[in-house]
Amino acid sequence: MKTLISSEEVVELAMSGDAAFRSTSVNEAVILAAQQKFLRPVLNDLYTAIEAGRHRDLLDRYLKKPLANYVKYLLLPSVAAQVGASGVVQPSGQNLIPANDKALSRLMKRIRSDADTLLAVAVEHIEAHAAEYPEYDPHKNILHRTSIAANILI
Repeated sequence: MKTLISSEEVVELAMSGDAAFRSTSVNEAVILAAQQKFLRPVLNDLYTAIEAGRHRDLLDRYLKKPLANYVKYLLLPSVAAQVGASGVVQPSGQNLIPANDKALSRLMKRIRSDADTLLAVAVEHIEAHAAEYPEYDPHKNILHRTSIAANILI
């Protein structure tokens, strides 16, 4: 498996280039997990083509932003609480207090919603230009086979 985005790009695209959030916090495993969880089920064979280096413009213009947000979504719980020698702990920096569970949950929902919206824009582009992406099959796109109502997967 190959990462489709660098840790530096994740920081730039999803963390607004926040210097406090170093690219070293974004590891390859989280990027690969985001790709497998969120992009592959939507793109299927087109994902394989992109991973092989084809459709670079599609990746750069439409897929890196949602991917960066999905990586951020997966990273936030580990930023809010960390596992160490003392068990699960919350970092407490100078003049800062950790967000409570409700605030973290709202932030995560917003990030996920933003990522989902950006991915939907990418899918709309792919489907509007189907001849350019012959590997894409809309019938294999998991978003066309499922829906979520009241947080229930249907």
